[in-house]
Amino acid sequence: MSWQSVMLLTLSSVLAAVGQVLLKFSATGRTSLAEHINPWLVGGLLCYGAGAVLWIYCLGRVPLLRAYPFTSLAFLLTVLAGVWLLGEPAGPLYWAGLGLILAGLLLVSL
Repeated sequence: MSWQSVMLLTLSSVLAAVGQVLLKFSATGRTSLAEHINPWLVGGLLCYGAGAVLWIYCLGRVPLLRAYPFTSLAFLLTVLAGVWLLGEPAGPLYWAGLGLILAGLLLVSL
């Protein structure tokens, strides 16, 4: 896989993770549907949408079996943001599970 494909897949994962975090910010503390329409929502949808467009672009150039493991990168980044930015708790077993996911990503990418 070319370094350009790796960079685009990584960017797609980062945009998906940022989009998820912004969507969480848009929903936190809101009680009515109207309150959910806010700048966080717009930003989250834009990031998530841009990540999806990049993902589709990459799928046209990279085999799915090579591209799909990059989705776990978005999972990892979203979890890290949840812990560091939102103060959500993650215990040792959670971190061990994330480590296994990363090990799996490494194995399937070889």
